[in-house]
Amino acid sequence: MSKYWVDQFTDIEQAEQARRQTIGMRSGGIFDSLVKTIGEAVAAYNKRHPTMLGRDAVASQTTVSSDKLTCVITKPGGARLTVNFPINSGSITYGSHVAEISLANVDQTAFIVGGEKLDEETFVQSILLDFLFSKDTIERAKAEIAGDPTTNLAVQLSD
Repeated sequence: MSKYWVDQFTDIEQAEQARRQTIGMRSGGIFDSLVKTIGEAVAAYNKRHPTMLGRDAVASQTTVSSDKLTCVITKPGGARLTVNFPINSGSITYGSHVAEISLANVDQTAFIVGGEKLDEETFVQSILLDFLFSKDTIERAKAEIAGDPTTNLAVQLSD
């Protein structure tokens, strides 16, 4: 019947609307947790990368508007990485990337990037790795980590 496909598409559309609405209602908690994890990574980076003049090597700042939550991470020299969370979009954008938010269960948020489901810690690592470290450092880490099964690097460093 011709209505069958319409019903299927409408069901999918309504499920997506419900997902976005649920994420919108929980956006403050999701964003707060994400910013906390980003802040912990930035603090760890700053601890290992002290600067002269008493300023942090990397800083993060959050802003909140009626329709969007934003975290901007900056490095000396003006490099910036902006993480945007349009409240009712169900996704987060950073650089040229988009991560879909998945509420696997009530207590855990997952981020889907390129079809891969990441927990919050791994997602933050994927956001910050290229921003904080040079390609040379990342390449050296790939070589070193490849032979070390005890590494705690969450994101797979692959080509």
